[in-house]
Amino acid sequence: MEDDEDVIVRLAMLEDRVSALEESVLGSMEENRKKFLALSDAADTEKESIAIMKESVEKNLHKLEGAVTLDIHMERNARIGAQAQLEQMVNDKVLSLSLEAQSGSACAQEMFQGEDMNQYALKGMIVENLQAEREKWKSAEEEILKKIEVSSEEIQKMIKIESKIREESTRDMILMLAKFKETIGSDIAREKQERERVTESILRILEEANMRSSGVAQHRN
Repeated sequence: MEDDEDVIVRLAMLEDRVSALEESVLGSMEENRKKFLALSDAADTEKESIAIMKESVEKNLHKLEGAVTLDIHMERNARIGAQAQLEQMVNDKVLSLSLEAQSGSACAQEMFQGEDMNQYALKGMIVENLQAEREKWKSAEEEILKKIEVSSEEIQKMIKIESKIREESTRDMILMLAKFKETIGSDIAREKQERERVTESILRILEEANMRSSGVAQHRN
C-alpha cells in the first residue's frame, strides 16, 4: 500500500514537472515569437529607410538634370540672341550703305567711299563682339561642367552612403537572425533533453511499480 502511495506521489511530482515544462516551452515559444516579430519590424524599418534614401537620391538626380538642362538652354538662347543682334546690325549697316551708293549722288558716293574706314572699324567691332560672345559661352560651359561634376560627386557620395547603410543593415540583420536561430536551437535542445529525462523517470517509476507488484503477487502465492 505504501509502495502504491509512493508511486502515486512520484507520478504526481513528475506530472508537475511536465506541466512546468509545458509552461516553459510555451513561454519560450512566445518569447521567440516576439523576437521574430521584432526582427521582422526592424527589417521592414531598414527597407523603408533604404527606399526613402533611394527616392531622395533619384529626386536629387532629376533636379540636377533639370537644372543643367535649364542652364544650357538659357545660355544657348542668350548666345543665339546675341549673334542674331550682331547679324542684324551688320545687315542694316550694309543695306544702308548700299542704298546710299545706289542713290547715285556725289555726296552718297563720297560717303560710301568714306565708309571704307568705318567698314573696317565695324568688322573689327563685330569680330570683337563675336570673340566676347564665344568667351562668354565658353565660360558658361565651363561653369555648367563644374556644376555637373560637383553634383555628380555629391550623388556618388550619396550612393556610397546608401550602399554602406544597406551593407551594414544586411550584416546586422544576418547576425541577429543567426543569433535568434542559435537561441531557438538551444531552447529546443534543452526542452528535448528535459522531456527525455522526464520520460525516463516515468518509465523507471512504472518499471519499479511493476516489479514491486510482481514481488507482492509471488509472495502471496
